[in-house]
Amino acid sequence: MGRFGMRKLRGALTVAGAVGLVLGAMAPMAAASGRQAAYTCSAGYFCLYTGQDGSGSRCQFSERTADTAVYCSWGATTNVRSVYNNSDYTVTFYKTVNFNNRVGSTAPHSGGNLTGTYQIRSLTW
Repeated sequence: MGRFGMRKLRGALTVAGAVGLVLGAMAPMAAASGRQAAYTCSAGYFCLYTGQDGSGSRCQFSERTADTAVYCSWGATTNVRSVYNNSDYTVTFYKTVNFNNRVGSTAPHSGGNLTGTYQIRSLTW
């Protein structure tokens, strides 16, 4: 191949590589923006989930609870990875029973993912 043929080939490869990089960069953004949260939580309740984005098993509470494990079969043994507050009140949650070791709170009608390294054992409204 002559000197000009090599330049054309290099130019074509550069353009093809750039197109591949642009398309590759766009694919993850499209997948991430198309992801829908799975939060299902009855009106007036605060919900705990074993998975991120409201996935996995769910337990829901409608009032102050001193020990979530009394009403949630996995509450004492499984870490909470996401929460959703579908009530009109801010809910504060704790790592231990009887409202000790406050770990966070969630505003009304909002939620999100947690670190997933602890159980939520009690709740206050």
